[in-house]
Amino acid sequence: MLKGTAELAPQRGDSVAERLRRDGPLAAGDLGVAFFSYLLTLVLRFDGAVPDRYWNSFWLFLPVALTIHVVVHHLCGLYGPMWRYASVDEARRVVQAGVISGAAVVAANLLIGWAGGGLRVLPLSVATFGAVLTLLGSGAIRFQSRLVTVRQPSRDSERRSVLIVGAGSAGSLIIKDLLRNPSLGLHPVGLVDDDRRKLGRRLHGVPVLGPRTAIGRLVDAVNWA
Repeated sequence: MLKGTAELAPQRGDSVAERLRRDGPLAAGDLGVAFFSYLLTLVLRFDGAVPDRYWNSFWLFLPVALTIHVVVHHLCGLYGPMWRYASVDEARRVVQAGVISGAAVVAANLLIGWAGGGLRVLPLSVATFGAVLTLLGSGAIRFQSRLVTVRQPSRDSERRSVLIVGAGSAGSLIIKDLLRNPSLGLHPVGLVDDDRRKLGRRLHGVPVLGPRTAIGRLVDAVNWA
């Protein structure tokens, strides 16, 4: 049986080592995406025949661009969330980080070029479209489980039927998660709620079967898998 409410216990802050172990692979992915994005954009900009001046400038400017992206991603909170359960708020953060870091890369490209005598470090199109590709790649890394989801459906004999206590917003979230992830092996067969106005109604196709006092009777009556 699952309840629609839960108590949250305070957790101690993560150590630096724990954060690096948890977020290091994601940061490495961001660095790889940014590197490939700017490199690809530069090569395409000159149809493969990149002038030596821009090649030299690219390798000198690349650490600056990579640092900007990782720092902005960190400040925008892109390291830490559980991206399997990411929502619209996290998607907004990805876009925000991409816009800010892209603007910072373009500004750095112009400022360094101005300080060096007026010549841009990289063509403006390379800095701009490289940032756009980095935004798309960073988002794809984080939402890949949503973009391409391969699930192994569990057999009916392996699924356990469950009653959910609470036909409110928390109960709704639990049902949606169970229906979206059949691999968990849990099948919601009904809800119990003390609000009699909800009796007989359905939440995401799952019926409200009675109040909490009826749990014992429902456990005997429901056809459990």
